[in-house]
Amino acid sequence: MNNKEVLTYFYGYNNQDQSFIDEVFVNGLSNHKGASLITFAWQIKDENKSIEEQAKNFGYNNVLIIKIPKNYIFPKIVDKKLKEIPWPIWKSKDSINEDNNHEATLINNLIYGVYSKKNNTIIENPNYNFLYDPSGLIFDGEQINYFAKNFLFKWHLFSLYRNRFSYEDMKKIDQNKHIWDDSIKQYNNYFEKRGYKR
Repeated sequence: MNNKEVLTYFYGYNNQDQSFIDEVFVNGLSNHKGASLITFAWQIKDENKSIEEQAKNFGYNNVLIIKIPKNYIFPKIVDKKLKEIPWPIWKSKDSINEDNNHEATLINNLIYGVYSKKNNTIIENPNYNFLYDPSGLIFDGEQINYFAKNFLFKWHLFSLYRNRFSYEDMKKIDQNKHIWDDSIKQYNNYFEKRGYKR
């Protein structure tokens, strides 16, 4: 996907432990502040510089690169109606921290890879795949605000409703009601027509 179709975020860290990368590539990246990218990752908006160049100057030894199709977070709206289906991106945890926020994990499918300053290279995540099953997942805070700001009240209520359940319980509800079946087909066709495989 080109830069205009994807949202890119950096998560920097100095830990050199390979086991951390392996864990994130398989299980995702946890945020104790809840389902909110902007509380622990930095959005990259400079389309004139390569990802490698921006990661190199980010100030950390290692930079996890998160890439999310823009359709999922900020879907198109025409005549006050959604023309694209937003997809949730977080897996909730049952525990509540001292700030009364549910811990959440950004799914591994959206972690493109990690830039290593030591090797000056990007190690791609073999599990990166923007075509995934959203069943059980919850929405990011920016998505919820987007629904409210654009008067998408059904989606706003739907996103808040999902926060009441554990991942496993919400997944069962989604699958029993076939909530995401149509949108999975829609995005499969959308990306296939554009020649995007991952």
